[in-house]
Amino acid sequence: MRSLTTLFLLLLLPGFLTAQSSLAEILRSSNDFNSLVERGEAYFRQKHKNTPFNELGLGVNRDGEFVKFMRWRKFWQDRLNPDGTLGDISAYGRKRVKRNERKNSNPYANVPWTNISYEDYIISQIGLGRTTSMVFHPSNPNIFYVGAAIGGVWKTTDGGQSYVPIGDNLPFLAVSALVLDGNTLYVAVSDHVWYGPPSIGVYKTNDDGQNWEPTALSFDFTSDRRIYWMEQHPSAPKTILVGTQAGLYKTTDGFSSVTSVSNSNTFSVRYKTDDANVVFQGTSNGQLRRSTNGGNSFSTLHDFGNGNVYIILSPTDGDKVFVRNNETLYRSYDGGLTFDNGTPLPESNQVVLFAPTDDDILLSGNFETHRSDDGGNTFSATSQWLGNNGLPDIHVDQRNMFFNPLEPNAVYYTNDGGVYRYLIAQGQFENLSNGLAITQFYDIAVAQNDPAVLSGGSQDNGNVFRGSNGSWMQHARTGDGMNQDIDPTDANVRYWSYQYGAMRRWENGFNRGIAPPGQDGNGAWETPFKLDPSNPSRLIVGYDRVYASNDRGNSWTDISGSLANGGDLNELAIAPSAPERIYATRGGTLYVRDPNTLTWSSKSLPGPVSDLEVDFNNDQLIYVTVPGYSSGQKVFRSADAGDNWENISGSLANVSTGALELLPGSNHGIFVGNDYGVFYRDDNNPDWLQYGQLPSTRVEDIEIQVSAQLIRIGTHGRGVLEAPIDIQTCSASSADGDNDGVCDLFDACPGFDDGLIGTPCEDGDPYSSGERFTTNCACEGGMANLEYCAAAGSPGTGSDYINLVNLHTIQNSSGQTAYSDFRSISTELEQGRGYPIEVRLAAVFSPDRVLAWIDYNRDGQFSTEESIPMSVPDSGTRISSGTVTVPVDADLGATTLRVRVVYSTTFDTPCGDAFGEVEDYTVWMLCGEGSTNTACTGLPLEWVGFSAERQSEKSARLRWTTSQEEGLDKFEVERSVDGIAFDQIAQVTARNLSEEGSYVYVDENIQASGYYYRVRAMEHDGSSSLTEVKRVLFPSHAKASFYLTPNPANDFCTLNWRKDAGPFTWQLWEVNGKMLRTQRVTDSQPGSTRIPLDDLPPGMYLLKVKHSRETETLTLIKQ
Repeated sequence: MRSLTTLFLLLLLPGFLTAQSSLAEILRSSNDFNSLVERGEAYFRQKHKNTPFNELGLGVNRDGEFVKFMRWRKFWQDRLNPDGTLGDISAYGRKRVKRNERKNSNPYANVPWTNISYEDYIISQIGLGRTTSMVFHPSNPNIFYVGAAIGGVWKTTDGGQSYVPIGDNLPFLAVSALVLDGNTLYVAVSDHVWYGPPSIGVYKTNDDGQNWEPTALSFDFTSDRRIYWMEQHPSAPKTILVGTQAGLYKTTDGFSSVTSVSNSNTFSVRYKTDDANVVFQGTSNGQLRRSTNGGNSFSTLHDFGNGNVYIILSPTDGDKVFVRNNETLYRSYDGGLTFDNGTPLPESNQVVLFAPTDDDILLSGNFETHRSDDGGNTFSATSQWLGNNGLPDIHVDQRNMFFNPLEPNAVYYTNDGGVYRYLIAQGQFENLSNGLAITQFYDIAVAQNDPAVLSGGSQDNGNVFRGSNGSWMQHARTGDGMNQDIDPTDANVRYWSYQYGAMRRWENGFNRGIAPPGQDGNGAWETPFKLDPSNPSRLIVGYDRVYASNDRGNSWTDISGSLANGGDLNELAIAPSAPERIYATRGGTLYVRDPNTLTWSSKSLPGPVSDLEVDFNNDQLIYVTVPGYSSGQKVFRSADAGDNWENISGSLANVSTGALELLPGSNHGIFVGNDYGVFYRDDNNPDWLQYGQLPSTRVEDIEIQVSAQLIRIGTHGRGVLEAPIDIQTCSASSADGDNDGVCDLFDACPGFDDGLIGTPCEDGDPYSSGERFTTNCACEGGMANLEYCAAAGSPGTGSDYINLVNLHTIQNSSGQTAYSDFRSISTELEQGRGYPIEVRLAAVFSPDRVLAWIDYNRDGQFSTEESIPMSVPDSGTRISSGTVTVPVDADLGATTLRVRVVYSTTFDTPCGDAFGEVEDYTVWMLCGEGSTNTACTGLPLEWVGFSAERQSEKSARLRWTTSQEEGLDKFEVERSVDGIAFDQIAQVTARNLSEEGSYVYVDENIQASGYYYRVRAMEHDGSSSLTEVKRVLFPSHAKASFYLTPNPANDFCTLNWRKDAGPFTWQLWEVNGKMLRTQRVTDSQPGSTRIPLDDLPPGMYLLKVKHSRETETLTLIKQ
C-alpha cells in the first residue's frame, strides 16, 4: 500500500512526468535510492500502462530503457549509504591511488591472479564488453588506447590484435574519454550513459598506467556528473575542453589548473576544422553554441528545441557543420550560421561521423550501423544484428566512432561488444576486440568433476561456458546472463538464466526451459536458484516463494507458500549437512526452513544481504555479506540459524561487499569479495587479509574448484579470474620479530606494534591534532587546530546559505547555520598546482557574493594575498567558482580553508558577522613541483637501515646506517613508552658521510618494560627526516603481564595478569580520547577482573592499565 500511495502522490505533483520528460532527468532529481526507484517505476507505469514490469525485460514487449533502468537499480542497490542515499564508490579508490604501499607481511599479498575469461568473440552478440572511447598515437598507427565503460584503459601496440590493461589502479574502472599528449594519457573517470557510474574527474599517467594522479578537474561522485567528451586543441596539446553534465571546462596546462567556461550541460564539443579559435558546443537542451575566442566564452548559434546536440564536423571542409538532434540530421554549409530543415536518420540518437577524406560519406550507428554516400540524404544499413540480408552481424549499441589520422580508409566503432574497424572502401568490418577482458559478469559457476568447465552470465553478452577442451561457447545468442550452476557430478549438465528467473537447463548441446509453471520471467532481476550439494538432481529456486524440483527442473513443488508478502526473494542457500534446512532472504528478513518440521520462520538480518552461505557441517552456522557503505558492517555470522548475529567485519574497508564463499576443509575459512578485491580469514587468522592484488573492479561471485584447489571470481568489468589456494597458519613457535603478539607471517606492520593501529598519535606538526596510527603503519590524519578570528552569519541569515563546498576531495553538503567548523573534513593540495573550487548556495539574490581564503603560511590569519577569487554566483546553478592556486612556498602541513557567503557588495573580510554563512575546512599542503621548501626536495641523506635491540636487561642498542649525507647538523634519538609521545634522549653529531656509514647509540636508562625508538636527522634550518619506529621489550622490568580474554569480545571481557601487579587502575577509553569507565584494583596477586561491554557499540577501544610508574595500553575490539 505504501508504494501505491507514494505513486498516487507523485502523480499528483504538477508536471511530475511532463516536466521530468526523461528517465535520466528523473534519476538526477535526488540521491535517495527508494525515492528514485518509486519515481522510475511511476515513469514506466505511465509509459506502459497495461504491461507488467517483468514483460518489459524480455520478448516482444522488451523496452531497452527499462532494462537500463534495472541495470541502474542493480548497480546502486548494493552501494547505498546508511541513510539510503547513493554512496560514493570512488572514495576508497581515491585513497587507494594516493596511499603509500603498505609494509605488509601478509602471506597472500602476492598470490597471482590469472584472467581466464574468453578473449575472442564467440558470436556476434556475445562479445567482450562495452567500450566507450579511443585515442591514437600520433605517429604509429599500431598503437592506440581503448576505454571501457567499466573495464578500465587498454593499450595495443599491434593494431588491435592484442591488448594489455593499463588502468587497473584507477580509483574505479569507468572510462568515458581519452586524450594523449606525448607520454601523458588523460582519462575521464566516468561512464557516459545515465545508468552508469558518474565521474570523479580526470586522471593522468605519464608511465602507461604504472602510476595515476588526479588532476585539477575533480568532481564529487555523489553530485552525479558525467564526462561526455574531451576535445584536444589541434596544435596546443595541453589545451583541452571537457564536456560534462556540469558544464564545459577548459585547461591550458594539462589539467594543472581548470576553468569553468560554461554552465550548460555539454554533450559534445569540437574545434572548428580550419580555425581553432572557433569552438562548437552541443548542449543537452537542444542548443548549438559557438565560441570565437578559443572556448573562453560562448553564445547560442542555433536552438533545435530539445534533446542532445551531437556535433559532426567535416575533417576537410570547415564550413560543413552537421548536427544530430534526436532522430534528425541537420546540415550547415556556412560554418553553422544556417541549417537545413533536417533529414531523418535511420535510428534515433545515433553517433555520426564523416569519412576522413570524403565528405560525401557519413557513417552512423546505434543499434545497427548505417552509411550514406550522398552527404546524408539517404542511408543504407551496413550491419544487421543477426546477420540477416547478407549483412555482417556486428554487436549492437554503437557508443562512439573515431578515425585515426594515420588511416584515411578506416573508422573505428566502440560498442557493447568491443571495438570494430570499418574499412570504408571495402565496406567491411574487422573485429578488433580480442584480448579485451572487460566482460561484466553477474554470476559464475564451476564444475567439480572437470576443473576446466565453468559458466557465466553477463550484462549485454549473455550466457557462456568453457568446455572441457578450454574453448568458450554460448548457451544462447544474445541477452543478459544471470545466475548459473553446474551439476557437480556431470559437467555437461548446466543451469543458466536470463533476468527475472527465465531458467534454462543445458544438456548435451540443447537448452530447455525449466522454470516452474507460470514463473518464467516472473522473479527478481537476478532470481536465485541452487543445486542441492548432496543431491544434484534436486534444485530449488526463489520467486515470491521457494520451489523445489527432484528431477532437475522437469517438475516443481511449492515448498514454502508466499514468504515475503508477494515480494521476490533475493538469496537462497541449502545446508550441505541437512538439505531440508533452507535459507532465503528478502531485504532485511531471513526465512528459515526447519529440517524436521519443514515449516518456515522469519528472522532479522543485519541488513539487506548480497550473499548467503551455510557451513559444510553445521546447518545452523550461516554467513552473510552486507553491501553498502555502513562502516564496520560487512560480514556477519550466526551460529543459531539467524537468531543472533556476530559481526566479523574486522578491518574490511568501507566499500560495498558483494560475494562470499566458504573454503572446504579449512578451519572456518571464508573468502569475501568487494569492489576492490578478495579477502580471506579463518579461525587461525581472525582478521581479513587481502588475497592477491586485483584491478579496481567489483567481485560479484566467488567459487571454489575443490580438486584443483582454485578460487575463481566473476567480476563486473574484468571477466573471470582464478588464483591458487594456499592457506598458511601461525603456530606458537612462529617468529614475532617486533614482539607485538602478531607473528611475522601475518604482521601488517613489521617493526611496529600492530596494537597501536587506530590509537591516537602525534605527527609532530604543532598546527594539527587528532592524528591516529593507521594500517599504513604511520601516524596520519588529523585536522588543523589554529585559532582564527571569529566569523559568522548575522542573526536572521536567510535562504542564501552555503549548501555545497567542492574542492578536490572535499565535497560537503550542509544545511543552514551561521557558522560551521568542518575542519574534520579535509583534502590534500600540492604546492604549485591549481584546483577548481565550487561553492553552491541554497538560493541566490543579487547582492550575494562568495569569499574564500586559505592560510597558506599558517600564521592564524587570512591575509588579502591568501584570498581566492570567486565568481558571482550563477542564478541558475547557484554556483560560485574559482581556482585555488597553491603557492610553491606554502607552509607544509594542515591549515584552514575559510568559505563564506555575504549578502553584500562591499563586505569582503574573513572576520566578523555579516548576513550569510561561514564554513571552515582543513587542507593539507603537500610538496609539489617547483616547491621552494627544503623538506620537499628531501634531506641530503639516504636512510640505509635502522635497528633497535635489547643489549641487556638494562640497556638498548640502536644502530642506523646512512649514505650521501650533506650539510647535516645532527641526529636526535627519540624514545616513547606508548609509541605516541616521543621525547629526545640524546643527540649524535652528523659526520656528513658521502659513503655508507653507521652510527650507534646505547640507551642505559631503562625504567620500563618496553620502549619505542626512532632517530631524527636534522639540518641547520630545522628540516628533518625520521626513521621508522622500532620497539624493544625488557621483560624483567614488567610489573605485570596484562592481557584480555576474549578479544574480540561481545558483552564483556576479562582483564588478566600473570604476576604480582600491586595496586593498579584500569581505564576504558574510546579511541577519540573519551574515557568511558575506570576501576581501582588493589589485589596484588595474579588474577583477573571482568569489564562489562554490553552497553557499548561495536568498535575499537583502548584499555589503559596504570601501575607503578608505567601505563600499559591494550587494544580491545567489541563485536
